[in-house]
Amino acid sequence: YTTLFRSASDLIRRVSELTRTINALAQELGGLVREVAPQLLAERGIGVLIAAKLIGEIAGIDRFTSDAQLARLGACAPIPVSSGRTDRHRLDPGGNRQLNHAIHMLALTKISHDPRTALYMAKQRARGKTTKEAIRNLKRHLIRRVYNLLKHPHQTPSTLICG
Repeated sequence: YTTLFRSASDLIRRVSELTRTINALAQELGGLVREVAPQLLAERGIGVLIAAKLIGEIAGIDRFTSDAQLARLGACAPIPVSSGRTDRHRLDPGGNRQLNHAIHMLALTKISHDPRTALYMAKQRARGKTTKEAIRNLKRHLIRRVYNLLKHPHQTPSTLICG
């Protein structure tokens, strides 16, 4: 039993050390994000980790002349896949998958915690969109919102649907 107890104590001590390290790194990351783009943290649904991922993957918003270019990089630009009388779009399978994942996580967070986004999704569904199609539209909207937040950090917040 003493060996088992010692092993459990060592594991608990190691978990405590790792937790302290994680918390210290999270605070440091939060400080860095607040220095670079505090406007991202002010946006509902964007926390420190998503903001840091967006900043890191975008690697300078001045590289893009429009939100469409950023959407293309983030694989959030719709690609037509129409056939016959069916008019559909899908997201680009290429692009930066890490940026796409950050936008996707932001979309899921907004759907869960932002009443205006939930209303937007309900309206999209009422128009006959599938959940995937509605999320695709939302992701395109969110990439535009992120672009505007980074490109024009001192502008007053606009009254966007997902806001």
